[in-house]
Amino acid sequence: MYELQAEYQGEIEFLFVNIDVEESAAQMAEYGFVSGTPHLLLFDERGEVVRQWFGAFTREQVEVMFPAVLGAESN
Repeated sequence: MYELQAEYQGEIEFLFVNIDVEESAAQMAEYGFVSGTPHLLLFDERGEVVRQWFGAFTREQVEVMFPAVLGAESN
């Protein structure tokens, strides 16, 4: 994720939620976080969830969704 964040800096905002702090509890509940399972969400410019990944995923599985979101921002 850190490589993607560096590559798409200025185009996509990355937010990392710390599961070990109480302040993250509301976000974790809202998006259905399950302890011990990697969970990634991709939002559009309106804040709507475009795609979610649970469990193991590759960079390619995630990055393939970026053009649709980035293209939607210019409309």
